[in-house]
Amino acid sequence: MSQPSPFGNEFSNSHAEGPAETWAVSYSDLMTLLMVFFVLIISSSKISSVQYDKIKTAMEGKPEADTSIAKVNEQIQQKITENKISDSVVVEDRGDSLEVIFKDRMLFDSGKTDIKADSLPIVQEIIKIFAGLPPYARIAIEGYTDDNPVNSTHYRSNWHLSAMRALSVLEELEKNKICKGNCELRGFGEFHAYKPNRNESGQPIGENQAQNRRVVIRIF
Repeated sequence: MSQPSPFGNEFSNSHAEGPAETWAVSYSDLMTLLMVFFVLIISSSKISSVQYDKIKTAMEGKPEADTSIAKVNEQIQQKITENKISDSVVVEDRGDSLEVIFKDRMLFDSGKTDIKADSLPIVQEIIKIFAGLPPYARIAIEGYTDDNPVNSTHYRSNWHLSAMRALSVLEELEKNKICKGNCELRGFGEFHAYKPNRNESGQPIGENQAQNRRVVIRIF
């Protein structure tokens, strides 16, 4: 006669009569649940469009170059190379934003806010690329100056000058129907300098000042 199990019948029979395996969830269902989870996180946070694209890329398993913002970045880089203007236009990925930086010597004459006639065609070519941005992308057009006081009867301060230069670029975006409630205009004047305008003795650093005079199209 067999001896009864010291642990009782319920324990000894659990392996044969246990519940169905609940871990067998399909891969597609799991990915759907994860997508919903990330959508909830995104909807409740202040995530940038660049970060959203990167999350979307990771979730869909596509290479980053296939995402909309990354593709725009790639096309602008190509346009810069084709026109040999890498010393005048720079694209930087900040992680949470993409910056297209136009140095002022390319866009404007000293103390002016109208885009140079000989530079306008290439500016328009670059701007047209922004038409490929996804609808959730936001765009800020930012103007910056150096710290030299303005010497003009038309502009009251560097704040005014920087904002008017940014406005000239924004108007080109509007002409190409890029701005549809997703654009912002920002004038920073002499502040948020890329490099120090002056050395420790207060003397101007011309090379740095030239880099600080710029207009930035920021995707965020």
